[in-house]
Amino acid sequence: MRFKSLLGKARCVSGPRRIRTGFAAGALALAAFAPRLAVAEEHLSVGVVNFDSSAVTANQIAQTVVKEGIANGWDVVIQDPKADLGQANTLCSQYVTRQVDAIVVAVFQVSQMAQCLAFAKTASIPVFFLGTSLEGDASGAISLTIAQPINDAFVDFLSKNKGLTVLAFTYKPGAPCREREDLLDALVKKSDVSATFDKQEIVVPGIVTTSLAATQAWLNGHPDDGGKKLAIWACTSDAAFGALSAMKQAGRTGIPIYTWDMTDLIIDALKNNEMAATLWIDANGVAKQLVQQIKDNRAGKPPRTDEAAHLVITPDNVRAFLQAHPNL
Repeated sequence: MRFKSLLGKARCVSGPRRIRTGFAAGALALAAFAPRLAVAEEHLSVGVVNFDSSAVTANQIAQTVVKEGIANGWDVVIQDPKADLGQANTLCSQYVTRQVDAIVVAVFQVSQMAQCLAFAKTASIPVFFLGTSLEGDASGAISLTIAQPINDAFVDFLSKNKGLTVLAFTYKPGAPCREREDLLDALVKKSDVSATFDKQEIVVPGIVTTSLAATQAWLNGHPDDGGKKLAIWACTSDAAFGALSAMKQAGRTGIPIYTWDMTDLIIDALKNNEMAATLWIDANGVAKQLVQQIKDNRAGKPPRTDEAAHLVITPDNVRAFLQAHPNL
């Protein structure tokens, strides 16, 4: 009941919500790209820099953007840098050489794509980001971080259960994970939480297997007490699934897991009350938001950040959610 009332504050965002970007003059930032005049039903070419095809949610969102672009009559190409930053910048540069009309970058931070942005700027090609908020010379962004609801729930749980040891799976190179960790640290710092955090950086590719191995080692160092003194926080559900798999192999139960992303890997865990909460991001909604940003850019509108449509999922509402979204 405690958990349900807390998450009741979280809301489903059915459409784009603009976030203040910090640009004092959006028109000046837009002018740097000097977009071509918009024409009705333009046939555009778009290059997508994926993050890593093994990262389930990130890949699903990127692939959905491809489908939405094609549905709009565009030519869309997607390439996988396998989470390698240098390769991501190289792929972006290749899109510039091919003179695409727009470039989309998944998960990587704006600051990490400086080479990409500089090259694209010289060719007046706008670059959009899936994951982070708007910075620098980016032409638009869809924020997938949505750190507040899950972190609020987790910190509330820690405040009511003193002295816990937490296994926290982090990933600083990825914008959503880094921002979720930063908010968690800030919330814990200003709260009365007395937990001990064991932070583990996940590895990409190989999130599930490496998080499984890390959880096995962590469990071995913390004898079974029915889960009363342990908790797990994972910045992505791939790591949460790896942790859950390790728990099952060790015959351990009762350790709450808080995470982000809703995939078929964790559906049963939510149904069986083996996972405390996750946050579903509407991939179809994100794709429509991103395509609209590209269209708005072509029409001369200023850059912006839209927050991804989302919903907090718990054991209390997972069945109703699945009935409403049978094709998850």
